[in-house]
Amino acid sequence: MRKNIHLLTYTLFLILVLFNCHELIAQSKQRDNILILSSYNPDTKRISNFLNDFESEIIKYYPKCNIIIEDLGCKEIFEANTWVDRTQNILSNYQDVKLKAILVLGQEAVSSFLSANNKPQNVPTFVNMVSQYGCKLPYKYKSYSEWEFRSFDMIKWAKDQNITGGYFNRYDFDKNLEIIRSLYPQTNTIAFITDNSYGGISLNTRFKNRISELKDFKLIEIDARYVSLQNAIDIIGKLPKNSVLLIGTWRIGPKGEYLMNALNVDILSKNPNIPAFTVSGSGFGDIALGGFYPDYNTRGKELAHQIYSYYNSTDKKNGFFINTGHYHFDLDLIKKAGIPTYKLPKDSIIENNLESQINRYKSIVGIFTVTLIFILTILGALIYILYRNHRLRKALSIREVELTIEKEKAEESDKLKSAFLANMSHEIRTPLNAIVGFSSILCEGSYDEESETEFKNIIVKNSELLLSLINDILDISRMETGKISLVYSNVEINELCNEVFKTAFVNRKPQIEYNYEPGNSHCVIMTDPQRLSQVLINLLSNSAKFTEKGSITLKYEVDEKNDLVEFSVSDTGCGIPLEKQVNVFNRFEKLNEHKQGTGLGLSICKQIASMVGGSIYVDSTYTNGTRFIFKHPIKHK
Repeated sequence: MRKNIHLLTYTLFLILVLFNCHELIAQSKQRDNILILSSYNPDTKRISNFLNDFESEIIKYYPKCNIIIEDLGCKEIFEANTWVDRTQNILSNYQDVKLKAILVLGQEAVSSFLSANNKPQNVPTFVNMVSQYGCKLPYKYKSYSEWEFRSFDMIKWAKDQNITGGYFNRYDFDKNLEIIRSLYPQTNTIAFITDNSYGGISLNTRFKNRISELKDFKLIEIDARYVSLQNAIDIIGKLPKNSVLLIGTWRIGPKGEYLMNALNVDILSKNPNIPAFTVSGSGFGDIALGGFYPDYNTRGKELAHQIYSYYNSTDKKNGFFINTGHYHFDLDLIKKAGIPTYKLPKDSIIENNLESQINRYKSIVGIFTVTLIFILTILGALIYILYRNHRLRKALSIREVELTIEKEKAEESDKLKSAFLANMSHEIRTPLNAIVGFSSILCEGSYDEESETEFKNIIVKNSELLLSLINDILDISRMETGKISLVYSNVEINELCNEVFKTAFVNRKPQIEYNYEPGNSHCVIMTDPQRLSQVLINLLSNSAKFTEKGSITLKYEVDEKNDLVEFSVSDTGCGIPLEKQVNVFNRFEKLNEHKQGTGLGLSICKQIASMVGGSIYVDSTYTNGTRFIFKHPIKHK
């Protein structure tokens, strides 16, 4: 089952890439282009910050250069053996495109790119957001389980592949072992915790190699490829005396589940006194009191300058740089551990030191109050302290609310992604099964003309259904990223409604009567005709889906007072319960799970209504079925 879902997801991914990039690639052949390959979604905060910095700098050098972004979608580690093929498929689209440079972002993308055998020739290539040490992908193996994990120097590999330059993160295990020896000299056991991701596997492999060379620590692996969160808690609870927990990464579990909210104090519930350090920043401030890890700079402006230097300097040598790191310590946790700050290395960054600032300020006020004998000055100083404390408490309260909101958004986003995959795997499989099945039947033998016509009609119907599903996915994706722009023109409503009515009438059920009631004999509005038609067709199709007999009516009325046209689609179907009417415009919302569809149609209608400055809702006063009302401005503002 998992394999089928992965195959469907990968197929959908390729379809989306081809639809989104075909037009852009055709245009890009006529001008200079910079291709950016990203391991994962370019809308994430870190990638988005990089793109903003890079674009603001590169336009200073090349104002007319076009930036093309390709998302490889390297999230699921179980699909690691397919990442190289994805990369090669994308690169094949750019063989004839004039590329000024290629940027590869993220460990997975860099490793996939270096393994590809169809990289564009004589194009300067730069890498970023990648660890100095990684693992070669299991491209030659059939499955993830056959992957041979060996630590590999990515800088050397990049130089061997004639990569021009870039920035690498170095995870310095020696620095972390030094601070562990310094603060806890009796330590003889290191428990190293990593997750089931490309980064986690790379860190685990590198650390095992390094600690085997030192031989003064016993290593206990807590590897999320093989253990669950509860197993990890049990292992940590049984660690011997003089043990230290060193954190690598902890986001993905053994079955690919997300663990990003699990690395907190609960993991130390059975051994709360064990000191914890971090080599990557993961868990810092929650359970890790500190550690040495890289400064995660985006380097967008620096890479833009490297591209400019490549074309405007006689020195074409590889420019590889390693991001510097620092010791970071959490003030509350080192105090709890009884570690004085003077024992920490010089140039350490001490965070969460709000308490020390407040205490220092109170000391100044205390000295001031002792020095001054006038009661008004003392009262003024106390009032000022109370005011400052109030502002700090308010700021902390606001920050707590903001963090809660962001956490809920992240959880909701994760649920939406899961719902999307579940819906797509179900909805796409049904028409695909019909297409493949009846195509096979047609190929296997000869049939009478009536049967053959019936099989062909089934294939065409399911092909149209599959295309409709893909179009809905593309529309919602483009709307989320702001890539859809409306093209306004004067539109005669009756002509448009007649065309819409004909389209909906083609697939009508014989027992349903279709009615069209125009408000005026002639009415012109300023709108995008394609998107207005899309809304009306979606509403008519939705009514047809839930109406078995009776009638469906398309109607419009002109509200000159409010400068609006009010469209309505009414049916005599099963209706929508009052308590569910508010949710029907949510993404993936389906009142009947047995009906075909993605649950995106009404969400798309709502987005379009918002884009044109109108509104759409369910008429709760209508009791003979369901009535949707769409209010559209007559003039574009």
